[in-house]
Amino acid sequence: MKTQFTILFTLAILLASSLFAQKPLPEGTETSENALFLRKWPRVDDKQRAWFRFHAPNADKVQIDCRGIYPMEKDTDGWWYGNTDSLALGLHFYNFIVDGAIVTDLNTYTYGGSYGYSSAIEIPEGVEGDYYRPSEVAHGQVRSFVYYSTYEKSYRRANVYTPAEYETKPNKRYPVLYLQHGMCEDETGWPTQGKANFILDNLIAAGKCKPMIV
Repeated sequence: MKTQFTILFTLAILLASSLFAQKPLPEGTETSENALFLRKWPRVDDKQRAWFRFHAPNADKVQIDCRGIYPMEKDTDGWWYGNTDSLALGLHFYNFIVDGAIVTDLNTYTYGGSYGYSSAIEIPEGVEGDYYRPSEVAHGQVRSFVYYSTYEKSYRRANVYTPAEYETKPNKRYPVLYLQHGMCEDETGWPTQGKANFILDNLIAAGKCKPMIV
């Protein structure tokens, strides 16, 4: 029994090592801000290219669909690697095409957009992008709630941003801005993809706009 256990344990270690083996990280790249906690992929470089990897040992063909279709190359451990050409600054939806099937990336969050749920990667701006990044200012809150639409005759979801001072000034009346998401997106678009709450936090802290409900 001990011998059998030792053999099975060794095989499990070898399998795990094979599964998580990877090439050295591409030189000059850094982990995307869209990657999940402790994930090292996807990645971006200083030429505004996006870099991806995907594990599909039994696949015959894997491609990246990100502002164009790009081929991926398979290594001996079943990992596929590939990158895009230079992309415009900002958020880009993407998926993998695995033997014709459209698959999201398990290394990132999923986003509502591109006619369904997709992965996404941000090609970051330099310091000129500080307007949408979290900073050491007072932060408002984004709340999600469900409401009944008499027009749609169904329950729907919405997100509401309230400024940081909202919690301490319950009797104050605020102007309200209504933001509609784009086609094929959902109510998560403005806070997750558009970073509207951080933009408002920074504008309000700088005195460039009034505190408001959005």
